[in-house]
Amino acid sequence: MKKLALIVLCAAAVSACGVSKRMEKREPLKVTPGDVEVIFDRTLDPVVANIEYQVEIPPKYVATRAQVILQPLLTDGRNVYRLTPLKVNGKTYEKLERRKVFFGEEFPRIMKREMDIVEGKNGTVVKLSDAIPFEPWMADAKLFVNQYYAACGVVHPKSSTLLAENVKLLVPEPIVVERPVVVVVEAAPVVHKREYVVGLNYRVGSAVIDPALDANKQVLDGLKSFMGGFVNDKHKAIDHVVVIGYGSPDGPYALNKKLSAERAQKVREYLLANYKSLKPASVEHRNVAEDWDGLRILIEGSSLQAKQDVLRIIDSSQTPDTKEAELKKMGATYHELAQKYLPELRKVVVQVYYTKTE
Repeated sequence: MKKLALIVLCAAAVSACGVSKRMEKREPLKVTPGDVEVIFDRTLDPVVANIEYQVEIPPKYVATRAQVILQPLLTDGRNVYRLTPLKVNGKTYEKLERRKVFFGEEFPRIMKREMDIVEGKNGTVVKLSDAIPFEPWMADAKLFVNQYYAACGVVHPKSSTLLAENVKLLVPEPIVVERPVVVVVEAAPVVHKREYVVGLNYRVGSAVIDPALDANKQVLDGLKSFMGGFVNDKHKAIDHVVVIGYGSPDGPYALNKKLSAERAQKVREYLLANYKSLKPASVEHRNVAEDWDGLRILIEGSSLQAKQDVLRIIDSSQTPDTKEAELKKMGATYHELAQKYLPELRKVVVQVYYTKTE
C-alpha cells in the first residue's frame, strides 16, 4: 500500500473506434463512499472538508485503447465543486505504479490528495481522499461520481452515482480528563458568508476600474451598499474577504488568466482603499481564468438546441483553447453562446465571511 499526495493517473491517447462499443456494454466501475465530513474547527486554517471513496477496477476492464474517467463533484443544485478526476487507461491495472504523476495547476483548490492502491487477483482497488477548502453551501451538498469513457477521440457519459446526501459538520467536543476537572474546548463562532457579484464593464484588455464607463457607477454603488451592511453593523464582524475574478472561455487562455487575476487584484485594492477597517492580510484574491464550470451550469439549465454537443465539449479532457476552437466550429450555436451566456461569466465576486455577535 502506498500513499502519495495530489496524484492522478496519466491520460493516454485514445483511438480505434471498435473499442467504443465494447466499453459501452461494460457495467460502470463500482464506487464505494467513505467518510464525507467537514472539520468545522477554527483552529484549522482554512476549514477543510475531507472526502473519501474507493474504486474497484476489475482485470482487463479498460480496453487497451480506451480510457475511463471518474469525476467526483459536490453540488447543492446551484453550486458545483469538481474534485480531482481519476483517469484510468487501458491496461492501467498492470501499470498503476508507473503512471503516477504529481497533479499540477489545473486543479489548484485541492489542498491535499492521498491515494492507496491495492492490487490483487480480482483487480485493483483505488482508495482516494481529497481535502478541500470548505464553503458554507457544502453543508447541504450531495456528492456524486460521474463516469465517462473515452474512445475514438470522443468522451461518452456512462453513469452518475450518488455517494452521499450531505456532509457532516464536526465541532470540537468537551474533553474530560481523569481528575474531577472538565476542560471544555469552546466551539468557534459560526462563520457566515455572503457574496456580491461585481459586474463591472472594462475596456478591451484592461483591468482598470472606470466609474464613468457604462453602468459602472451603479455597480460600485451596489458594492458600497453591500460592504456597508458589514462595516456599519456593530453586530457583524468581518473575518476575511475573498475576491475572485472570473474569465469566460473566449479568447486565448493565457490572456484570460492574466485579465481575471488583474481584475480581482484591482477590486481588492479598491476595497482596501475605501474601507480602512479591512486589513490587507484579511483580503485575498483568486482567479478562475475561464469559468468552464459556470458555463456548464448555464448550459445544463438552458434550452439550447445543441445542448448535449456543447456539454460534451465542455466535459472533454482537451485543453481550454482546443475546447473553445471546437465550440467556434458550431457556428450559430457559438454565436448564441457568445451573445447570451459568455458575458455572464465575466465578473468579479466579493465573498465576505463574517460572524454575528449579540
